[in-house]
Amino acid sequence: MTGEKAEITIETPTVEAAGRLAGWWVAMANEQRTHRSHLLGEPNRRLIKEAMARHVVTDGLLVARLDGADAPRTLSLPNGVVGPSENEDAPGTLLEAGLPDRSGAGHRDRTGSRRPERAGGGEATGGAGAIVGFVMYGPETGSYEQSVDRGIIENVFVHPDHRDQGIGTALLDAAERALAESGVDTIALEVMAANDAARRFYARRGYRPHRLELEVPAEDVDTGAKAESEVEPGPESDRHTNEGDP
Repeated sequence: MTGEKAEITIETPTVEAAGRLAGWWVAMANEQRTHRSHLLGEPNRRLIKEAMARHVVTDGLLVARLDGADAPRTLSLPNGVVGPSENEDAPGTLLEAGLPDRSGAGHRDRTGSRRPERAGGGEATGGAGAIVGFVMYGPETGSYEQSVDRGIIENVFVHPDHRDQGIGTALLDAAERALAESGVDTIALEVMAANDAARRFYARRGYRPHRLELEVPAEDVDTGAKAESEVEPGPESDRHTNEGDP
């Protein structure tokens, strides 16, 4: 151990990394079940792998690495999920994946990989450590016309061993910057109502409640019975599973 402090590098992964990053998402979804999320992890692995591959191609997925002599080369997650190392992220041509384009998402040239940057600015010398987190984002799509163009932060995840080190902040900074550069008017995200740590984190970033989603168990519809813990509504949604403690 050299005692050298690891630095955070934010970069675009290769399409080949989508399979392993999907395992990270599964671990995140399982973790969010403790916050009363209905979203299942493993049954959605294939769908999220495909979504992540699309996000790579359309500049909507960034990962964080730790650089330096003391940076981890591989990380274990619950249920035996292993974080990708540099060697496992084999370089490849993104356009060879044959995935559909999604205009307006991000800022990387389609003909090559986004150059890594160190958190806080400056070009990186190259990521040697393991991926320790990721963020997915993109423009909001839908058939309804709205008064603003919104960018959506879909998922933020940081490995449990590396939280409270500024990694979640660095990922969110990069995603917000990319969305702002793409021309959106506002940026939104969703968080479980019961995830107090995540709500505090995003509140410090300036995010405020915009729309509340309410639910009631079908068995309580006729009786009007409510569990005491569910009386107070909050900004809960299962469409996206956001990381709890960036």
